[in-house]
Amino acid sequence: MSYEQSESAEWSNSSGPVTVSSLMLDSTYWGLEEESPNENVFGSKGGDVVGVELRTEATIFQLDFNDIPALRANIRMGFGGAGLLSADVVEYKSIGDDSGRLIKGVAIITKLPQMPSGRSYNGLIFLPFKDFSFSIYMRYEEGGMTGRREAALADVLLKAGEITIDEQAGKVSGFEEDLYDPHQRGPLVRNKAEREEYDEQFPQHPLSRLRVCMQLVRDSLVFAPVVLAAEQPV
Repeated sequence: MSYEQSESAEWSNSSGPVTVSSLMLDSTYWGLEEESPNENVFGSKGGDVVGVELRTEATIFQLDFNDIPALRANIRMGFGGAGLLSADVVEYKSIGDDSGRLIKGVAIITKLPQMPSGRSYNGLIFLPFKDFSFSIYMRYEEGGMTGRREAALADVLLKAGEITIDEQAGKVSGFEEDLYDPHQRGPLVRNKAEREEYDEQFPQHPLSRLRVCMQLVRDSLVFAPVVLAAEQPV
């Protein structure tokens, strides 16, 4: 795999129609592995895989960057049964651009059950514009013995008084920790072991790797002039 941009991924400073290659990842760390009219797939030197999809129809979310609670509620609804771990408005800068233009997007982390056990953690960076949108996505799955992060941190959280265990009922209380709705319950609700502060202790855990990858993508974005000039939702 080459880490140089292909000829089809290059652009000029002239204004023209947006294409999926109007958003690229810095070729010093990312290589373009697959190309199609509406989707590119990149691989990193560290083994990460990231997809970039271009949509030219209406955005999949009703977005209002000035009403974050409503934005998060719409995102939760849009992802259906997936567990919402985080959804944050983030500003993205293009490598090599000195105009000061920042592109607003939403960085979303969800989790889903996987068979026969464990969880998959899914990242999405959604960049909406008036006439198009980009979705940057990645996925990391638990492998081998699952639930090790939760098991290792249960004793820490118990000693800190953050969770309690009813041994007779075999029930743990206080483990769930939805960031935006304390009334959320269920097996896919964010839990205290999934706090970002614990990522350094579990660098190979899929959630830790996902968060690192999302930051790498943020630091690697290269927008074409047509994207930098495009109008976004207010």
